[in-house]
Amino acid sequence: MKLVLFTLIVLVAFAAAQHQCESPSVFEARSFSYDHHTGYFSAGRLAYDGKLERVREIHDVYENSTEDHFDTLYAFKEKAEYRVNLKTKKCVKSPLTDNFFPLGVYPNSTYAGSFILGSLNAPGTGVIVQEWYHKTTEGGYWIQLFTEHGCIPVQALFFGKNSAGNEVHYHHDYLDVTLGVKDRTIFDVPKECL
Repeated sequence: MKLVLFTLIVLVAFAAAQHQCESPSVFEARSFSYDHHTGYFSAGRLAYDGKLERVREIHDVYENSTEDHFDTLYAFKEKAEYRVNLKTKKCVKSPLTDNFFPLGVYPNSTYAGSFILGSLNAPGTGVIVQEWYHKTTEGGYWIQLFTEHGCIPVQALFFGKNSAGNEVHYHHDYLDVTLGVKDRTIFDVPKECL
């Protein structure tokens, strides 16, 4: 009887874990992105609005940095990208050809399992994370990690090819996630672009 009860509890827990969670539609985070093929790395702040389909990325500017850093608004519904060079304050508006990619569990993803980041031996020392896989129609695939409680994005990896047929491998980390945004004007077109 104990074995049957234990098996039933494990099956119910496994079935519950496979249910795709719903990520917050509006949030801010620290973001770190790395392109494994080109070596390009960026760090900064990210504001995300899934309903408006707008993403704002503001790169960190480091003292004595020789690289250009940008404040970029991706306005997917308008098919426009607004990129301000943070050193020169010059804006470039360009067409946005990419489709909006929601920062949530991708539809038709496969649940791969849950694990603990840190430890659950004491309160506040760890978090349970779910791992999801999604194969794209173009043959690439996403690996996404979300917190079990709240479905907060933690990490996203992509392996595949870009529109030019070149191999790509992107790695994105989301840290210090806060729900909502402090200032709704973060999704407005930058003043340098008006």
